[in-house]
Formats: sequence, C-alpha cells, structure tokens
Amino acid sequence: AYTIAKLGKKYDFEPIVIVNIFNQSNGKLIRALNNENLSNYKKVVVTYTQELKPKYLGLGLEINLLYEKDPTSFEKFAQLFKDSYLAIKSVSKETKVFTTFQLERTKGLHGGLFGGVNSNGNNQWSLLDKFPNSDLIGLTTYPSLIYKSPINLSNNYYTDILTKTNKKLAFVETGWPANSKVDGWETDEAEQALFVDKFFELTKSTNKEIEIWPFIYDPSVAEPFSTLGLVNNDGSERPAYKKWFDGS
Repeated sequence: AYTIAKLGKKYDFEPIVIVNIFNQSNGKLIRALNNENLSNYKKVVVTYTQELKPKYLGLGLEINLLYEKDPTSFEKFAQLFKDSYLAIKSVSKETKVFTTFQLERTKGLHGGLFGGVNSNGNNQWSLLDKFPNSDLIGLTTYPSLIYKSPINLSNNYYTDILTKTNKKLAFVETGWPANSKVDGWETDEAEQALFVDKFFELTKSTNKEIEIWPFIYDPSVAEPFSTLGLVNNDGSERPAYKKWFDGS
C-alpha cells in the first residue's frame, strides 16, 4: 500500500487502498479482535494516512459478509471503524474514509450461483446505519452471480439504494465474465460488453463518485471470475474495454 501510494503521487494516479480484517471466502478473522489487535489496526491506518494523506481509504471489504458469518465480530468492527475514522480525520481531514458492502447480498439476492433464495426479506440495508460517519458507501457488485444475462437487471437495480442513503457511492468492484463455462451460466464477450452498457445506464442517476473494474487481465481464480478481464491475455482488447473507458 505504501509503494502504490507513493507511485501514485509520482505518476499522477489515485490509488484506492482498502484494508480488511477477515477472509471473505470463509468469514474467518485474520487476527482475533482483542484489544491489542484492535489498537494495532487503528494505529496502522492512522500512521499510513498521516504519512501519505491519501484521498480515499477503505476500512473493510464486503463487510456484510462478516455480519453473516460472525455478528459479534461485525459489531466490534463497526466500533473499530468509528474509532479509526475519528483518528484518521485528526491527521488528514481531506481523506475520505469508507467501508464497503457486497451489493447483491445487501439487496437480499442470495440466489443464483450463491445457491440460496432471492428475497427482500433477506436484505441487509440496516447495516448501512452502523457506519453513520462513513464518507461514502462502498459497494462491490457482480450481478452475473444472480442473473444469467444483463438484460435481466431491473431499472432500479442500482437506484434503490438511493432510498437508503444520500451519501455518494463508490463502486469499488464490478464486472461480468467474458467466457464463463459454468453450466447454464455461459457467457461471451458480447454479453460482457452489454453489461458495461447496462451498468452505466442504470447508475447514471446515482450519486456515484467512484467506479472501478478491477481486472484488466483475467485473474487466476475459479469460475465464474476467471474471465473478468477487459483484455485477453494475448493483449487484444475485448469489446467491453473501450466501452468501459469511454463510459467512465
């Protein structure tokens, strides 16, 4: 994080660092949230901010997944966020501090490749209220986990959050696979490009400040995320590449 921040100042790009306290795949804490570790977590982010004065700093990635696995630790994190926020602002008032939520889970969409049921009764909107001093609402959104085509996204897919908060939104992760081979959920490059069009169409009336497609090249991860890149590994651009940069 220090190296990226320093290079950003040198080469004029704005890095967004998001730190986390748990493993998103299994919900397990990286370190126990005892008093010593809580103090160290706070100290690390304050020291980083004081030295580098970043424009943005994320504390917690897809933090609602921790709530699902370990509500007690989630409550400890919410207090850690509050304490860290105040300490960060004391050394860098201009740094925008936020936490992030997995949007589909927050909306109560637990079906599709998640394997559960889509139900508004499962929504987690109330968790946003646990972070009243967050400067932004950070979101990751991968609707391909729920829907087989971008055309299935409702017109209010990204605007219903406007009834829950008036804060600016930070889409820190989004994407659609270009060549998923998951049985019944196959995709292609045209569908990926269609999602880009759909994303910008459905978010144009939101109060968004950040929008990030995190993968230029395909990451070495399991399906359906293994073809989320905008560029093929041979360097050729997928149709979604130009659409994303033109739109953003």
